[in-house]
Amino acid sequence: MAEKKRLQVGIAGCGWIARNLMLINMIDRMREISFVAAMDVNEQVATRFSKRFHIKKAYMNFESMLEDPAVDAVYVAVPHHLHRSMVTKALDAGKHVLCEKPIAISIPDGIAMAELADKKGLKLGINYMYRYDKNMYRMVNSVRSGNIGTPYYAIVQIPWFRKPSYFEKSPWHKKWETSGGGTLITQTSHAIDLMAWAMGKPATISGEIGTFRFGNIGLEVEDVGIGSVRFESGALGVILGSQATKPQKPDQIGFYGEKGSIECTYWYSFIARLHCRYVKRTSLKPPTRGLASITSSFRGFARWVLDGSPYLCTAWDALKPLYIVTALYESAKSGKKIHCTSLDWWR
Repeated sequence: MAEKKRLQVGIAGCGWIARNLMLINMIDRMREISFVAAMDVNEQVATRFSKRFHIKKAYMNFESMLEDPAVDAVYVAVPHHLHRSMVTKALDAGKHVLCEKPIAISIPDGIAMAELADKKGLKLGINYMYRYDKNMYRMVNSVRSGNIGTPYYAIVQIPWFRKPSYFEKSPWHKKWETSGGGTLITQTSHAIDLMAWAMGKPATISGEIGTFRFGNIGLEVEDVGIGSVRFESGALGVILGSQATKPQKPDQIGFYGEKGSIECTYWYSFIARLHCRYVKRTSLKPPTRGLASITSSFRGFARWVLDGSPYLCTAWDALKPLYIVTALYESAKSGKKIHCTSLDWWR
């Protein structure tokens, strides 16, 4: 494996996330990766996807793709509730895996997946791609390095808007059983991941959720969620996630401390702008670069497999935003503050 110049990847799930990846790859060629197979349960979708992106093999059965010796690693881009079963099958077949976020819809499932990868000696990365955005990487590492002094608080605001068609075309997004949640576990978890990366372990978590705009089309999960976190350091975190903000506004993540503040504003993770106030702008760069954070993330994963260069979001790392999100849901449903215990897995 280490002698290969390219990682040979099979894609599981040919939906819009995979299509966006391949469209960006048509411009920003990932020379570390060859996409050698694509799989979707819909034969027409798999065939069309493979032809469009010049992928030689199309599969309608996941197990059949796993039997292909040309496939070194699998990119899993399927509904959330399928992550554990498909990742487990891939690891059992001896394949490395890059899985879309969230790692799973429960902490026990996520821990089982991380432990299995360790046991098998295989790589399991989760595509929290914002970690590979240049300015977001600089922002988080400014906090971690003490550049803003002692952090006092952090704010995450993800005021998105979704049309009803988003849920109607992919109805699995509507249900707790298949999605694991709404706006907090989908769009907002990217920013929560950055907050956890920068601020460390939580001590207590409180949350509230509501379904306002899309309840009339059968949405079970939240389209608005808010929460607060007190970290073990004593610092505070505030979280707002929405799929119901019209018109949609730019996303914002900010950290505020004794020496000053550092923030990023962005649209859909593109053109993230860094704002430093009383804080020197760092020149740090992510370990890989690309036209977009998603291609940088894929390059990072490929190097992790091919030469052992550390990947920025392992399975263990991805458990952190999942824990915060599921604690927000638990708090919202119970009406109680969650005291964060049994975090021995937090690395």
